[in-house]
Amino acid sequence: MVPLKVGLVGCGRLAERGWLPALRIAAAAGAARLVAVAEPDPGRREAAAGAAGLGEAAAFAGWRELIAAGAADALVLALGGREQVEPATAATAAGLSVLVEKPPGGDLAGATALARLSPPPQVGFSRRFDSAWQALRAAAAQAPAPCELELRLAYRRGGWGAHVVRDDALADLGSHVADLASWIGGGPVVRARSSLLEPEAAEGELELDGGRGRARFAVATARPYAELGRLAGSATRVSRGGWWRNALGRTGAGPDSGALPRSLAAELEAFARGDGGVASAADGVRCHAVLDALRASARGGGGWVDVTVAP
Repeated sequence: MVPLKVGLVGCGRLAERGWLPALRIAAAAGAARLVAVAEPDPGRREAAAGAAGLGEAAAFAGWRELIAAGAADALVLALGGREQVEPATAATAAGLSVLVEKPPGGDLAGATALARLSPPPQVGFSRRFDSAWQALRAAAAQAPAPCELELRLAYRRGGWGAHVVRDDALADLGSHVADLASWIGGGPVVRARSSLLEPEAAEGELELDGGRGRARFAVATARPYAELGRLAGSATRVSRGGWWRNALGRTGAGPDSGALPRSLAAELEAFARGDGGVASAADGVRCHAVLDALRASARGGGGWVDVTVAP
């Protein structure tokens, strides 16, 4: 396999803690090679371009220059959703494959614009490539319908140290929940209701198509890191977090340390192979439709709202 030549656009905290370590793993596997980075901040740009173990990548202040240089086969857009549409459109026109971070496009209109590109980009719902979440999905596929899922995700945003933060908890972690419910449950989410919607926390329930089941969820961006995925009647579960795991994780010794880079590396390798395992732009559109339904439910007092996706 010829390594995919990757241009990384956006060198913020996700690149530092996720994509650059993931690219080291993918490079060692012969799947991908970082050839260029684009980032307006000179310090972050130079740090990413010279990241240990990745060789010297070309450094550009903006994505236009990176695309024009013609060195990359593909772009990873580690950017906020609303900043993705223009570079994704230009990269697609230049013949590059594109992988965008979640939530794609920033809102339903932006995600729809991405999905209309030809070919459309793929979307980085990286938990699809986490072995613990994959095991839960396999258990759900063997369980009788309807399935009853519980999904909980939390982290302390201040500890993550993002350089730019715009998304509330529902967009940030709720986008993962919307994708996980459908991916694990084996069908699209058709109804949603919200019992709590605040900037730093959201809770609610999602109903899957065809009587496949429901998923209760809770997300928070001001609590210690934790991930929980549970299927009623099954011993298989995702359980990460707790004070001792978080303390060990800060030293690099915890059982969960490296989960994000490993997931991103597996996602990148699947993207390079083109084997269909990466979430599609259409999945991104459905994710935003679920989030919109949850927001409408919160405005209307918490009742069920149908998830609507335009044809």
